[in-house]
Amino acid sequence: MNSLAYKKRTCVWYIITGLLFFFSCSDKEELSNCVISEAILSYDNHNELVGRYEFDHDGSHYTEMRYYHKKNEGEGFRSDPESSTKFSYNNDRISQIIEVYYAANFYRTFDYTYDLGEITRVTVHESTFRDGQQTDERTLEFDLFENPGNNSYITKNGLGEDILVVFEDGNLVRLGTESSTGNYQALDKSWLIFVEYEYDNNPNVLQDVIFQDIIGPLNWGYLKNNMISEKYPAGYEINHTFKFFSKVLIKEHVLESTGRTFTFEYNCD
Repeated sequence: MNSLAYKKRTCVWYIITGLLFFFSCSDKEELSNCVISEAILSYDNHNELVGRYEFDHDGSHYTEMRYYHKKNEGEGFRSDPESSTKFSYNNDRISQIIEVYYAANFYRTFDYTYDLGEITRVTVHESTFRDGQQTDERTLEFDLFENPGNNSYITKNGLGEDILVVFEDGNLVRLGTESSTGNYQALDKSWLIFVEYEYDNNPNVLQDVIFQDIIGPLNWGYLKNNMISEKYPAGYEINHTFKFFSKVLIKEHVLESTGRTFTFEYNCD
């Protein structure tokens, strides 16, 4: 496996107090073509290893992701994948995802269609198969905000209820439900805000579909920056910590509420 590489650069890694990592380079040329080769899933500051993901890339898109579960305590990862996820594309949009779970002889297909507009309506047809026989199917719909800017929209949740979606400078900043006692006014209605989001100043590193598959929903890929905090009523808060190899390459993502950590390795041309 090729390690994280720099084109025409000389880089030195530094470690401060064993916790803070950063690098210094002799010029400012960005990283060359790098794709994720694997991700390690762990908890409790890497003390509890859970699994390993491998990724295939065809030069344009990630085409497959394989998950290997950890063996017994003190041992490595299993040699055979627990599951695999295959991605197909049409005009750079995800068109189909197939999830296969080998031990259970079980797989699911997700077929995507898009109704393009200022708000893109996405329809996902999900089919479930076990032992070669289809056992279930359902259709899901949601709105995809690809160029949100500074706008507010009304969308629907899974129950068909109106949800206020507020963007500022390309980032989702709050969600609300319609309420006569709400203290937030938008689109000629009153809303009760049930979550607010905060961001860092770095470009969004979760744009590819593989990140939405393991870290967050599809809409996160279209935000301008990286979401670092979800604030809910009564002071409940979920924080996200990002570490970077560069402004465009993520090294680590930590969901602070659970300690869930993804650590990424790259192959670079």
